[in-house]
Amino acid sequence: MTRSRAPSLFVLALVAACGANTVKVGGSGTDAGVDAGRSVGGGGGGSSAGGSAMGGGFNAGGGAEFDAGVFCPPLPQPPDDAGVVMHPDFAANYTFSELGPVPGVPGPLGGCVILQNDRDHLLIAGASERSSGALYRIGLRRNACGHIIGYDGSATKVADTPYIDANILEMAGGSLLYTGWQVWQLSQLKLGASTPLWTVDLTTHGQMGSSAGGIGRVPPWLAAAGEYRIVGWPDGRWHKLGLSVDAGVYGVTQVRDTGAMQLSGGPGGFAYVPLGSAQFTRPSIIISEWSASEVSVIEVDQQGNPVAGTRRRMFSRFPRPWGAYFEPETGDFLFLTWARPGLPDSVFIVQGFQKPPPVIE
Repeated sequence: MTRSRAPSLFVLALVAACGANTVKVGGSGTDAGVDAGRSVGGGGGGSSAGGSAMGGGFNAGGGAEFDAGVFCPPLPQPPDDAGVVMHPDFAANYTFSELGPVPGVPGPLGGCVILQNDRDHLLIAGASERSSGALYRIGLRRNACGHIIGYDGSATKVADTPYIDANILEMAGGSLLYTGWQVWQLSQLKLGASTPLWTVDLTTHGQMGSSAGGIGRVPPWLAAAGEYRIVGWPDGRWHKLGLSVDAGVYGVTQVRDTGAMQLSGGPGGFAYVPLGSAQFTRPSIIISEWSASEVSVIEVDQQGNPVAGTRRRMFSRFPRPWGAYFEPETGDFLFLTWARPGLPDSVFIVQGFQKPPPVIE
């Protein structure tokens, strides 16, 4: 079975503070408080009077920031005909924009990642879900507050990664994990290698339902911290992925259906929302719902599994969203779409979230 979708990448960039000992004002007043060291550049003690508490950077609302007196305006919103509409419930604390197609990367676009030790380059999948799938590297331009504002140059291919899909995880020890759709696969790629170290058929370890498109790591603030979850497209079945590791080489030990709610809307790619982000009082995931052309957030339990009856729409209209990723510098959230009607695959940015936790070595 094949699905007719072709991705285009969206980057959701999050408003993170930049600099030291400055004030953040704006958004709702639900999260007033002090953050003593989450600022980009190691700033401390920024006070917040609304939105999420992020030290080190003055945010005057609407995505604008000051860093040590340097003004960082929000990126312009895409035109109305782009068909992207943020739900009004989130518009006070989050803003979005479009970076445009990724030069040198063939569509469909797939998952992406920015390495913790290389914040100036994006790794992104091209020819996603094809036998010709590959990983590409392109430079990034950032503003004075650290947020991504554009590409630098054209992408180059760094590895062949057949069938690579919606999520790519950076692992301790210099590796990436990624799913392969519709071939039920998981692969490990060593950084610097031109082909995967191994590829496994997940059905041989217990996966049921649809082939996995999304993969994520349970964050440190939950009881199941460090465990892995995968979701299938189109059925939205939620599995626990068991992994072993030996000298930097990972191996699949089991894939088990958790019995949690099946995600609706044709989920493709998910990510755990960074702790302390505005309007997220409970641990949650953000999900691109390709079939529904919406982007939603759902609360999770202490095992990192979705909780029924908690879905909220973050984008009430978002044509063919796919993939999900919070980048390490600012919390910019990368998003992609499959086959946005009439337009090429593209990268979008949304600002407003906190930074994600680092990969623990």
